[in-house]
Amino acid sequence: MVIDDKIKLEHARKFFYARDYSSAANLFDELELFYEKGFCTFLLKDEIEARRIWSAIKNPCPAVFWGLDILDIINCRYSAHPTYFQVRAFLEVYLHLLILNEHFTWAENILSGYEIFSKANYEACKFIARVLYFHHYDELTLDFIEKSKRICYPDPEALFIEAQTYLRCNNNTQALKTLNKLLEIVPEYLPALNLKNRVETTL
Repeated sequence: MVIDDKIKLEHARKFFYARDYSSAANLFDELELFYEKGFCTFLLKDEIEARRIWSAIKNPCPAVFWGLDILDIINCRYSAHPTYFQVRAFLEVYLHLLILNEHFTWAENILSGYEIFSKANYEACKFIARVLYFHHYDELTLDFIEKSKRICYPDPEALFIEAQTYLRCNNNTQALKTLNKLLEIVPEYLPALNLKNRVETTL
């Protein structure tokens, strides 16, 4: 990559993180980074053009296949079968950016497809809960933590998200109960120990 391309790439990233997806897409196109261009187009809510861009890519990578699957899932077509790696690498990113850009119907349709993601990766509901917690959807966060626990109860990260959510909802008693359950599973889980000390000082 020549210096000019490095500069273009840096500018493309800046445009992307500034949510100027149109400018970012133009630069990604010049750099022949077509997955990234398609992703920007997707976030501009032009799903038809995103599909055209991704479908035309020769030798597509897992990210492209994921993007094409998501285009079906946001339209409640659940025939796609994403892989473990795709769910782990992309689910949180896509869900976060859809919520951030207020594409709420698409985000809700991704949530509706949680069973598909969970079949590929049992941590999917936890990944969803982590995004929902970040965006302060506390009731939905707890709902997806419950789903996560039904799939794999002894997941300390899921229980930690649950405890954080209860704490933010001012339910310190339930937060402490969750932390105690977590510490029974992983006694040396340092974030939980620190949070438990904080909670106990408020009771």
